[in-house]
Amino acid sequence: MTSISHVTDNVSPAADENALTWALRYAALGIPVFPIFEIGVPASPDVVARYKAGALAKKGATADAVCACGKPGCTSPGKHPAVASTKDDASLDPEQIRQWWTAQPNRHVGIMMPPGYVAVDFDTEKLGVPERLAAFRVAYPPTLEQQSGAGGTHLIYQGAPE
Repeated sequence: MTSISHVTDNVSPAADENALTWALRYAALGIPVFPIFEIGVPASPDVVARYKAGALAKKGATADAVCACGKPGCTSPGKHPAVASTKDDASLDPEQIRQWWTAQPNRHVGIMMPPGYVAVDFDTEKLGVPERLAAFRVAYPPTLEQQSGAGGTHLIYQGAPE
C-alpha cells in the first residue's frame, strides 16, 4: 500500500478543525463525501465506561444513544447517511459540501471510497488492537487518518494491501 500522495504533513485532524473542513479536504483529495447523522443524545457515562472496560458490547452501548435522525428506535445512531443514497449523493463539489455542513454543522463526514483506495479499520477499544495499530504504523507509511465515532482509527491508502 502507498500513502495518499497528496497528504504531505500532519494528516490527523487538529482540535480546532470542524466537519466542513474535513469534508472539503477529502473532496480535494478526490474522495467523495456525504453527511452522516450525529448522535442526538449520547449514551450515559455509565454505559460508556462499561463499554470501554469491555463489559458491554458495542451494540449494547449504542442502544443507549439516540440518533439525531429522529427515527424512534434507530439501530445505528450516529452512523448512517443523512442523504437518500450514498452512491448517488456523495459529492466532490465544494458548494454542495458547504451547503450540507452549513445547514447541519454537527453532521459527521461519510466517505465513498474511490476505486483503488483501501481503508484499514482498527477498533482501538478492543484488547490488543492498539498494539497492532502501533505495529502497523511502523510497517506502513503515514497516510490520511480519521477517528471513528467509537474512537477507533481508520487509515486510508491508495492501492491494495501487499
